[in-house]
Amino acid sequence: MGNSSIYNKKGIVALFALYLGVLFFLSLYPFSSAPVDMSQYILGIRTDRIIHFIMFFPLPLLSGFVYQLSRLKLKGRFGKYVLICFISLIIASLTEFLQSLTDFRDFDILDLVANYLSVIVSSILLIPIDIYFLNDRTGRLQ
Repeated sequence: MGNSSIYNKKGIVALFALYLGVLFFLSLYPFSSAPVDMSQYILGIRTDRIIHFIMFFPLPLLSGFVYQLSRLKLKGRFGKYVLICFISLIIASLTEFLQSLTDFRDFDILDLVANYLSVIVSSILLIPIDIYFLNDRTGRLQ
């Protein structure tokens, strides 16, 4: 299993890096001429807030895969989940802060709330996913 394990690890890390690149691109690209009206509402929620939620939802989940591949192993039952959630919240904050530095995007506290809500929900869902699918005992990612 030696080589396939290395390719799986590189593939997961590459997928995570690609995701982060797309996330930052979508967060910072000027969508002023986009054909979609982001001020529309779906079920009483503005479309751009739903998109923010969807964009950040995979972040803790993919981070969980990358954490499993890392040599970092925190002690305690929930240490790694707190770390993953914390780093994901920092990334969510960074993308919104970087928008405030551009001339074509603005910092929006409600977008940040959508990012945070997404990260927290996804981080909570990571716990049972980790227990049943990513746990070291399964050997799936080794």
